[in-house]
Amino acid sequence: AKCVLAMAAAVCAAAPVMAQPVTFTGFANGSQAVRIDLTPNSPFESYTLQAGGFSTSYNGASFVSYCVDLFQWLPSFGTADNSYNLVSGASFFGSRLDAVSRLFSGFSGVANTPLASAAFQLALWEVAYETAPGAYNLTAGNARFVDANLADGNAVSLAQSYLNNLGAQSNSFQVSV
Repeated sequence: AKCVLAMAAAVCAAAPVMAQPVTFTGFANGSQAVRIDLTPNSPFESYTLQAGGFSTSYNGASFVSYCVDLFQWLPSFGTADNSYNLVSGASFFGSRLDAVSRLFSGFSGVANTPLASAAFQLALWEVAYETAPGAYNLTAGNARFVDANLADGNAVSLAQSYLNNLGAQSNSFQVSV
């Protein structure tokens, strides 16, 4: 499973290079169902899944992490993955690292409800998967997202507001995957 491990620089610097166990114990602040469509290279269409941050333990630290790889599944909640190798955000995200760091700097602190946590996850997936030129747009381009149930709030709309305001955020998070 690939998750963004955004944490203080001191914790990242202390992480050894060899594989360390990582455990995801559940959704940290709840989740919401969303539908995704990654075209044209997606092996699935209109796939519905839960979006939100995970309560995570890694290398003695506990924090909230987010999925960045829709094609890898987590182990069952509470089960340690003993083969996790931390990689730098720069090597995983490349030129998108600035947007990811700004997203975490500006909005991870407010992702404390099921709606906001799902919105943060959607914004992160948009940055990670969108390949169409132009501004990030959750409902157009090659990575598209739809709320599965608008009765629980509009996570897509909230995520779009995060993305629309990335430029106003600092780039102060060290991000690892």
